[in-house]
Amino acid sequence: MISGQEVEMFCGVIGNQNKAYKLGHMSAIKAPMDFAIVTTIMRAIFPPAIDGGFLKLLHLKAVQVKGCIFHDGPTIIRVTSSFLYHSCFTNFKNTFGTVDEPDYVVKLLDDAAIGVVQLKEWLAWEAESQPVKAGVTLVFHICSQVTFKDKTSYHNVCTTRDVFLCDQLKCLKKVLNSMDSIEAPTMR
Repeated sequence: MISGQEVEMFCGVIGNQNKAYKLGHMSAIKAPMDFAIVTTIMRAIFPPAIDGGFLKLLHLKAVQVKGCIFHDGPTIIRVTSSFLYHSCFTNFKNTFGTVDEPDYVVKLLDDAAIGVVQLKEWLAWEAESQPVKAGVTLVFHICSQVTFKDKTSYHNVCTTRDVFLCDQLKCLKKVLNSMDSIEAPTMR
């Protein structure tokens, strides 16, 4: 949660004197875009669980951070930043990686291709009352999230798959949403 005092203090530090960013002038304070970007990155880089500081952002370890600001539910700003992180890092239980793969498109050009896809157990057709016709396209969106056990090993890998049917009118209909999760065995 972001407070009006944080916005007003930030604007004072950077010299932004716009009345829209002051508590006394409006019932609901607004935030400038640079505040949103800085806040998103800083909160993503330095959550309470990670021991970090500005001086550790200078050397050696490549880090990519993605932060989002939400307002009444939907995301209103998404910021991604990459930098080098200085330190001997050992806090792997609080690190993770997310990979959004590019969409993979499969065109079902004939009845034989449709037959092969319909036989796949992992693809559950939600609209069986409407037969799939030649010429449609399947769009696969795959996202993997990993947590780390140590410098070279994963603790957990979770992959989600959304599959959409795209008809001749370019309308997308979700036909599958599935998730697989694999956790590394613990050694005793």
